[in-house]
Amino acid sequence: MPHPDTKRLADVERELRRKEKALAEAAALLVLAVEPEATRAERTRDLAGHAVALFLEVDDLDAVERALAGVPVVKARHETFYGTSELYVREPGGTTVGFSMRLPGPPTPAAAASDP
Repeated sequence: MPHPDTKRLADVERELRRKEKALAEAAALLVLAVEPEATRAERTRDLAGHAVALFLEVDDLDAVERALAGVPVVKARHETFYGTSELYVREPGGTTVGFSMRLPGPPTPAAAASDP
């Protein structure tokens, strides 16, 4: 007999995946936002000496990559030794934003050798 909370847990997992996808899409849109050059220069002065990065794990890196077409790439899409495919971009304010998707199966030795 299944546990009484099994359906509820499955519903919660589905909702979390839906929200994760929405967050990744929102982050991609943020990266695409256009900012006036004067505002960007002012913010760059204000943030001098500070470093921030945002890292998001997503279900569909292909969709994120399509949405980010034309955005400055910090590190091109690559497979890691720990079993993910990742892509890093720079948003208009200068923040590095990384997107990661788990690959099916165990990590491959070839990916481990190619990941710097």
